[in-house]
Amino acid sequence: MDFGSINWLAVVACVVVSMVSGSLWYNPRTFFPVWWKVVGKEGEVPGMQNMGMTWTLTVLSSFVQAVAMSLMVTAMGSPGRRRNACFRCAGWFHALARLYRAHVPGQ
Repeated sequence: MDFGSINWLAVVACVVVSMVSGSLWYNPRTFFPVWWKVVGKEGEVPGMQNMGMTWTLTVLSSFVQAVAMSLMVTAMGSPGRRRNACFRCAGWFHALARLYRAHVPGQ
C-alpha cells in the first residue's frame, strides 16, 4: 500500500460529497419521510441520542471508503487495465442479470 499515491484532495472531496448527498437524502423535506415509512417506523419519532457518535462514524466510514477506492484505482495501473477491468465487471453484471431473469418466475 502506497499512501503517497493517494490524492488527498479527492478523498476530502469524496467525503464532502458523501455528507452532502446523505444530508439531502435523509432531510425531512426530501426522502426521509418515505424512507422512514418503508422501514416501518411511520408514526415514531426518530431518536436523536448519540448523534455525535453517528456523525463521527459516518464521516470515518466515508473516509475509509474513499481511501480504499483510491488504492484500488492506483493498483489497477494503466488506463487500459482499468478499462478492461470495467468491461469484465460489466460482463459479470450482465451474466448475473441473465441468470436472474432465467430463474425468476413470470419474466
